Amino acid sequence: EVHYRSIDDDFRSDGRSCEDYRQIEVETRNLPNTNGSSRCRIGKTEVLVGVKAEVVDADLHNPSKGKINIAVDCSATASPQFAGRGGETIEQEILSVLNLLYSSIDALNLADLCIVKGESCWLLNIDVLYVQCGGNLFDAASMALKAALHSTTMPNVSVSGEGIEMELEISDDPYQVWN
Repeated sequence: EVHYRSIDDDFRSDGRSCEDYRQIEVETRNLPNTNGSSRCRIGKTEVLVGVKAEVVDADLHNPSKGKINIAVDCSATASPQFAGRGGETIEQEILSVLNLLYSSIDALNLADLCIVKGESCWLLNIDVLYVQCGGNLFDAASMALKAALHSTTMPNVSVSGEGIEMELEISDDPYQVWN
């Protein structure tokens, strides 16, 4: 009954009206030693996302696609509810949603991560870390992940030779990159 009265009276328990939203802040390229990164803050929730790329063998079942690996960490310092098994449960729920979102070609075209079909591709290791928790966990993670991927730059790769003689040379020039 209290919830219905709050909706009828147009207020929430934190003082906002039903149509007010929390302030959203997103920053990118804020973590060193990553290919891409972001920080998203929605109200009192803060999430950091880092993207690191590495060259791996192509998947036999998807030889012309790259790979992503998402990990979620709900730090116990972010909220007491993350202590013990509580953190593991919410981590799995968030991870399931993010994997579902980013398994679609509309979210991320994995073919762009192919280096040599059937031989090698990029693997994007994506780490999602909750620094503070104040609600909107899924929204904050999805916004931070999208911003981190948008800020990700990949080094140019040159391929020489063929078959067992094939060599990949990854540029270490910070200006020879692609998004």
